[in-house]
Order: sequence, then structure tokens, then C-alpha cells
Amino acid sequence: MKFAANTKEITEALESIQGKGKYLTSSGFSSNSMGSYVYMNLEGRILNLWNGDATFGMNITLQVLGAEDGEFICDTQVILPYLKKFGDMTLFEGEDFLKISSDNKTASVSRVVNHPNMTVLTRLNTMLEHISYDEEIETLPKFGSSNFEGAFTLEQSVFADCISSCELAKHGAYKLDYDGTSVEFSTGSTIQNKYKETITPDQNTGEPATLEFSGPLHKFFPKKSKINFYVKDEFPLLLVSEDRKLVKAPFTSGN
Repeated sequence: MKFAANTKEITEALESIQGKGKYLTSSGFSSNSMGSYVYMNLEGRILNLWNGDATFGMNITLQVLGAEDGEFICDTQVILPYLKKFGDMTLFEGEDFLKISSDNKTASVSRVVNHPNMTVLTRLNTMLEHISYDEEIETLPKFGSSNFEGAFTLEQSVFADCISSCELAKHGAYKLDYDGTSVEFSTGSTIQNKYKETITPDQNTGEPATLEFSGPLHKFFPKKSKINFYVKDEFPLLLVSEDRKLVKAPFTSGN
């Protein structure tokens, strides 16, 4: 694998793909991440980054200067400190190890033998490869053997502000109630510690749906981006922007 990428863009992508934020776990509602191991796949000028587990999958697509197709699993915690000291462009060369260089600086880091959730990521790639961002939602895509039944679009800033407000209740699980026209996000299980917010989407289509999710989904998408939400009752939630895809399994007490 060999390619050159804008250092700022790939640094931001590698930071985002870790999925850092507040999660509801068995020990409470606290800061965590999806882990620092990232699967990189290069085909031509398209670099795909993947991370996740059985309940939470993330994908970022970058345009790069591709020289040699290939794949590599890296530890972002090892790479990022170097990238933050590099110039405008960085050359990546990966085989037995990963060499990254910029101007007169070069670093070599070990490859990760296997992503702990590689089987899941491979399956998600197959299930999501036909789905892309649409400025105007005209069709509801298939995920697995079933189609989503509703869809709407929100600006990242609106979604982020809403979930950040929900986080103040410190419940950790969020309910999405889409009525076909507007969408309500809510959280909390007691009268004293609840929050809800109703939003009118930029566009919407399809049937109503209600589902619950958890995790810092709002932190994954860049500021000023628009996000298409694809929904169905008790079905995974799919979020798609121009260069990113995120799928989250319905919330249960275990995820």
C-alpha cells in the first residue's frame, strides 16, 4: 500500500474514527472510545478507514494520491503524534511495517496483525458499499435483507447541539421518534432528569419510526456537514454524510 494524503485531513479522520465520546457502560456514563486500531483499504485514489464492533460501525472515505493499492491495520495512537509534527502532505508506505514521511521527516511503526472486529467490518463493508450520500433523498436503501422505511436530513451542528443537551441528563441512551414530518430526540427515565427536543429536518421522506440508540454519534461527523438519517422501527440506525457512514445497532441494556 502506498499513497500520499493531506496531513490535516487524514489526521482529523484518524482522530474521528476512534469514536471518542461519552458511552453508557456497565460502570456508568463516561468518556470512552471504540479503540485505536483502524483498518485502512486503498483502491486507486480512494482510501477507506474502518473501525467498530458488533454494535457500532464507522467508515470514512478520503481522496488521496494513490500509488499502490493495498490494506493495512494501524494503531492511531502511535501514528497521530507523528502526523501532528509533519508538513502539509504525508506519504504512507505499508507492507511489513508502515512508513510515514513528510519533507525531511520519516517515522516507521509496526503494523497491527488483526483488528479485533475484522469480521464485522468486512461484513459492514459489503452491506454499506452501495449506499452513498444523496443531497435529495429519493430512495430508501437496503441494509441486509430489509429496506429502511424512513429518512430525514439534519445539519451536523443541529444534531450535535441536541445530543450534547441530551448528555446533560447523564442517562446515556437516546430515543429517536420520527413521525414522518419532524423528529424528537429524548433521554432520561425520571421526571427530574429528562430532556427532549423536537427538530424539523431539512428534508424528510418515508414512514414514521421509533428507536433507541446510545453513543457519541454526533461527534463522528465534521462541522457544517449534512447527515442523512435512515430509520426503521427496532432496526439499526444509519447515518450518512458526504464522506462518512455510521451504523448503530438498536439500544439494549447491553450495548
